[in-house]
Amino acid sequence: MEGVRVITSTDSVGEVGSIRRLAESFEVSLRARNLGERTIKTSLEAIRLFTAFLEAAGMPMEVSAMTREHVEAFLLHELERVSASSVHIRYRALQQFFCWAMEDGEVSASPMENMRPPLVPEQPVPVIAEEKLAALLKACAGTRFEDRRDLAIIRFLLDTGVRRSELVALTVEDVDLRLRQATVLRKGRRTRTVAFGHKTAQALDRYLRACDRHRLGFKHSLWLRLSGPMTDNGIARREPRSSTPMSSSGQTSGDSRRPHRRDRPGRRTTTSASTSGGAIARSAGASIML
Repeated sequence: MEGVRVITSTDSVGEVGSIRRLAESFEVSLRARNLGERTIKTSLEAIRLFTAFLEAAGMPMEVSAMTREHVEAFLLHELERVSASSVHIRYRALQQFFCWAMEDGEVSASPMENMRPPLVPEQPVPVIAEEKLAALLKACAGTRFEDRRDLAIIRFLLDTGVRRSELVALTVEDVDLRLRQATVLRKGRRTRTVAFGHKTAQALDRYLRACDRHRLGFKHSLWLRLSGPMTDNGIARREPRSSTPMSSSGQTSGDSRRPHRRDRPGRRTTTSASTSGGAIARSAGASIML
């Protein structure tokens, strides 16, 4: 199995019961539960960082010797260098790891018992002004393949508020232009249906007709570039050519506001942790992450 090292009799006895050895077994358990690749990657990254911290600090590497103080020292170290939401994600990953170790008989009790996750403060995110949103849409008003695609992406984000990962995973079969709705794949491999308006349906229709002439138009991926399907990072780096270009983070130059949200009366905005660890302000029919 890719990513999992098989332990043989030649392995060091010192590895037995160590966090490095058990991390491999934990990965086997995660994959046996058929969890998403992103979830597995995030969990293993937290354990890798925890392991590196323990080693650098001269703390125990045996899981059975770890205490609450070791975990808290790691979390404090992480809070000094990354956001609280990122630390919160790592806390949950370590919590799952120790619960698994306890269930498998590697430890008698979790060192994280009675611990509480770090608080993640709500951080309202400013929205882009209407005139800048108009400029962004105008920048994609051409007839080139990239223009058709970028306009469809922006309008779809504005109407549905899907996450970037949900956007990237869309296939041609997921979109129903007649009903003006799409089926998106959520975290945990669950699906949900989102609706979009007439202008978005028109933008999608024009883009799909452009795909008919694309050399890879037969592929099932919805969002294409000249070399193949667009990726998560590819969409994040996309920069429409306009007087208000987007940076690699999806922000307009000289403005910290996000181009994929706009103020609409009566909307209620909440804050939650994103898949990348940053805070996301989300509202019905809007998204701030591209």
